Amino acid sequence: MKMEDILSNDLKELSDTCLNIDLKKYEELKQKLGLDKKEFHLWFNNEYPEQITMHLYSSVQDLIDKNEEIIHTTQVMACTTSLFLKGYKIFIHPYIGDTFELKLGDNTPYTHRLINMGHNLYRLLIAGEFDTADKVVTW
Repeated sequence: MKMEDILSNDLKELSDTCLNIDLKKYEELKQKLGLDKKEFHLWFNNEYPEQITMHLYSSVQDLIDKNEEIIHTTQVMACTTSLFLKGYKIFIHPYIGDTFELKLGDNTPYTHRLINMGHNLYRLLIAGEFDTADKVVTW
């Protein structure tokens, strides 16, 4: 069996696992494939690192397509659940409050819903789903 076929099968298994939200297996597969080091940082405040933060949607999509390890952006539209399939950890830097990570499954400290692949993260973020008494995500 070719290495590409093995990798392709592993990626399909990762995708299937992610879609069915078997979180333990999802995390194991991410580590096996070396996808646990990628980060996506979405900034709502003005403290972003200026030299490396992307403000254009097309620039962010190019970085995602190239599998850039660490992406910083102010483009909320680029924050989608497909990032989980590509192995990204998603970090939200809110307008007011501490940075937090969005994860598939239980986000109890941030919202009362389980995040799954069918959710539209853009709509959840803009609607204030992750706002609390001491944290305001959007401006």
